[in-house]
Amino acid sequence: MARSGTVAGADVTLIPSGDGTVRCNGHRHELPDPLVLTAENLADALTTPAAKALRLPSGPHPVYTYVVDTPSGTFSYSDDSPHQSLTLRQLQAWVVKVVREVC
Repeated sequence: MARSGTVAGADVTLIPSGDGTVRCNGHRHELPDPLVLTAENLADALTTPAAKALRLPSGPHPVYTYVVDTPSGTFSYSDDSPHQSLTLRQLQAWVVKVVREVC
């Protein structure tokens, strides 16, 4: 998945792997167990928006935009997109945590 945005440090590409690691802008890092479990749960939940090729428009003041590529398809949204599901908000929180604590 790729996150881009209007603030410093916004642009990042994260590629989680089944072996408990994540690539942050190409650099491999170990994920702590809680973040691995969250990634596994999110992967299942992201199948539906990916299969539907969801494209949520940005709201009036986006800071981050997300493009998520999965085996089921690709979808995109912004942090202020209206009608976000709980899963999309959880993905945002996971990304923030990984960027701050792992990358």
